[in-house]
Amino acid sequence: MISESKKYLNDLSHLLTDIEQELAGIGYSDFINNRKLIIKTVEKIEDLIDFVKKLPVEFKNDYINLNLPAIENLNEKLINSESGVNDDEAWHFCKREIIKIRKSLQAVIH
Repeated sequence: MISESKKYLNDLSHLLTDIEQELAGIGYSDFINNRKLIIKTVEKIEDLIDFVKKLPVEFKNDYINLNLPAIENLNEKLINSESGVNDDEAWHFCKREIIKIRKSLQAVIH
């Protein structure tokens, strides 16, 4: 399970990096006013959510400090059937929550 766990951690790190790179140097107003960027970013977040949902329960239990359940439930905050994508929630996750996850992930990897 150790090598498998390392693979999961590396895959998680790459998914976070994809999101971070998508928004590197982008400010809030540029993000909010660029529908294509919002959709592309949300698609990357959905990839992250799908990845986390597929992780083995044992892995999630072993790495509880990564707060993986919060990622699994993120879709409910991001997309509303009545109003569509919540741009502010997507921005908040990308610019604040990923930093927290990244710090926890780095502590586990190193």
